[in-house]
Amino acid sequence: ISNYFNSADVFINPITSGGGIKVKLVEALSYGLPVASSEQGAEGIDMAATGNQMVTSPDNDITDFCHKIVASWNTPVSIPEAFLEKYQWKKIVGELAMRINQIKA
Repeated sequence: ISNYFNSADVFINPITSGGGIKVKLVEALSYGLPVASSEQGAEGIDMAATGNQMVTSPDNDITDFCHKIVASWNTPVSIPEAFLEKYQWKKIVGELAMRINQIKA
């Protein structure tokens, strides 16, 4: 999937149903893509950790969503350190391993 993320200018996430964190959204953010998402599509993501990298629109507000896509299209973004601290796989696995080791001890 890295070929798709590396070739994209913006990640569009119009999800309006479902629950839990959206892994593809986290992956797109980790690739440094600007993201336009519905509110439901961004559920589970800490907006403060995304900096200016992700914008959301109310679910089913197609006009606002289209405006957010265009606004995001060539917006320069960088991956915020807060995002990496919270969502980077290496960090998550390291914390999990530490907790498992604490239980084993």
